[in-house]
Amino acid sequence: MSKAFGYRAYGGPENQEFFDRPVPDPRPGRLLIAVRAAGVNPVDWKIRNGWLGTDAPLPRALGVEAAGVVERVGAGVEGFAVGDEVFGVTLDGGYARHAQLDAAEAAHKPPGVSFAAAAALPVAAATAYDAVEQIALEPGRTLLVLGVGGGVGSAAAQIARARGVHVVGTAADRNRGYVEELGATQVRYGEGVADRIRAAAPEGWTACST
Repeated sequence: MSKAFGYRAYGGPENQEFFDRPVPDPRPGRLLIAVRAAGVNPVDWKIRNGWLGTDAPLPRALGVEAAGVVERVGAGVEGFAVGDEVFGVTLDGGYARHAQLDAAEAAHKPPGVSFAAAAALPVAAATAYDAVEQIALEPGRTLLVLGVGGGVGSAAAQIARARGVHVVGTAADRNRGYVEELGATQVRYGEGVADRIRAAAPEGWTACST
């Protein structure tokens, strides 16, 4: 058996608890990992509340992304082996000792990236990548990121800067140093923000809300 943290009924946090569940043999195309870190996202409690459907069998572990070490490899999986350090979107909840990943959507964890950092990539970084990719700005253009200090905003800023795009982002003054480390220009929230954005990007911009 493997320990997990999740919910036994759809609804509020009063339904959350620790429980034991069998360690599964991964289905074809899946990886079974020993979880080292799991991401925490707003969608976790939305799923628990039943807002995204109530068809999944219960009890169910919370968490939609995780990083860990491969313990078993399902049939038909190529490119992964037992002992590999990986991360990806979980199929059965990541707040657990063990979780399954879809091998097609998993990736090897780079040696210089911690398990905690890797576990936070699948949702926020993938969302940011999709947004920047679809906007497809040419180098030298300006991207306005609303909420640049958040998870998606931080990733979007770094991806855009790597492509030669100038980034202006709204963020609290307490996050100015962090935003500048991302290579972005911080614009303070609050009254008059539109004027400050125009001053920071007088030639115009393409917006990306996070």
